[in-house]
Amino acid sequence: MLASTEQIGAASRFAVLPLTAVAAVVTDAPVEDEVVTRLVRLGVPIVSATAGPT
Repeated sequence: MLASTEQIGAASRFAVLPLTAVAAVVTDAPVEDEVVTRLVRLGVPIVSATAGPT
């Protein structure tokens, strides 16, 4: 999934896919958010364009 920092944790009217279906997240900057914490716990790599993988 590709998401800017403004998009992570934002609500949407439509469900695109469950968090368990996300293979990786690439974002423009490091993000501290509940959604990111949940993804990391599920083993999903979070890659920041400015900081690299976590």
